[in-house]
Amino acid sequence: MRHALTLWVNSADYIAALAAGGLRIGLDGKPTEPVSAEHLAAAAATLRKRQAKRKPAEAG
Repeated sequence: MRHALTLWVNSADYIAALAAGGLRIGLDGKPTEPVSAEHLAAAAATLRKRQAKRKPAEAG
């Protein structure tokens, strides 16, 4: 279970969803609480870093 959760929380889809803000979704599929400003900012920073790493590879 730990491995599956690690893969999910590091996935581009999950990080993009955090960066978009909105509500978190519980294991039951229902909205639970808003994404905190701290987590939103961290997700946005992660997306920027990942995009920056891809750009040099795309240019070459």
